Amino acid sequence: MTNIMLNLITLICKKLNKGKSIKAIANEVEKNVEMVKEIAIIAERYLPDYDEEKIYKEWKEKITV
Repeated sequence: MTNIMLNLITLICKKLNKGKSIKAIANEVEKNVEMVKEIAIIAERYLPDYDEEKIYKEWKEKITV
């Protein structure tokens, strides 16, 4: 599951860099808007060079609370 999530986070970050909206990204990656939004909010802290592993760690901690 970790590799799948890291790949998803990488894809979301690439799409954010292209200026795509959260809703558009959610549709393209076939995930719910809330999940993509949570990842995007965390990812903003790592601009301009996204660190997918740190993003994943933060996201996982958030959803397990």
